[in-house]
Amino acid sequence: MTITEATPTSRPINRRPLSAGRMAVILIGILLAMSGLITLGGAGVALVVDRQQADDGFFTAGPGRFTTDTYAIAAPSLDFRTVPPDALFGQEVLGKMRIQLDPRDHAKPLFVGIGPADEVAAYLSKVNHDDIGDLDFGPFGVSYTERQGGAPATAPGVQNFWVASDTGTGARTLTWQIGSGDWAAVIMNADGSAGVRADLSVGMTVPVVSVAVTVTFVVGALLLLMGIGTVALAVVPRRRPRQTPQPGGEG
Repeated sequence: MTITEATPTSRPINRRPLSAGRMAVILIGILLAMSGLITLGGAGVALVVDRQQADDGFFTAGPGRFTTDTYAIAAPSLDFRTVPPDALFGQEVLGKMRIQLDPRDHAKPLFVGIGPADEVAAYLSKVNHDDIGDLDFGPFGVSYTERQGGAPATAPGVQNFWVASDTGTGARTLTWQIGSGDWAAVIMNADGSAGVRADLSVGMTVPVVSVAVTVTFVVGALLLLMGIGTVALAVVPRRRPRQTPQPGGEG
């Protein structure tokens, strides 16, 4: 009797030609992967911006010198209106604003306040003051539009429409949780006298940046993985099922 040993057979690779459908799938995968890389790049840029905040979380510009011989310096319109979906998150989206003042005359009390734009405009309507026009902190430059009028009828500190204010001698800091709406900021001498001079810095927090960094990294990574997986499924060849050797012999 002769025994013939079966020779193991390897699984042949089924090399499929690249059909139009597979080419389309590969193209989709490449586009997904490229989108993921671009999104991750954007997340990296957002991370750099987020790391440029100071230790206290504020992006700060300044200081710059603000001077006028009138009775007040005003930023007449700070528009922080929110629209959906930002309105759903409110203050969490808008963050905080900080105004830091260093008066040229530390013995003279200064006033800084933020209030509704229309009520501030009504208070200053008959007051000789300067409205800030163009403002640039790098390098610093500011232009004013002078509004004609006289002295204020009452000191700024006695008004009840301010949503945030600070007054006193020496360096002053006003921190305000931004609310949705149109606001105005005003710097005056506390007694309402003419001649306002101070170095000013403005800072803001942007809470949404940290959230955006995390979300963008996650989305970019998912797109990249989906793209790589799609291309791999389309180009990796399939193997045929392994054939079981059949023993044979003669008697």
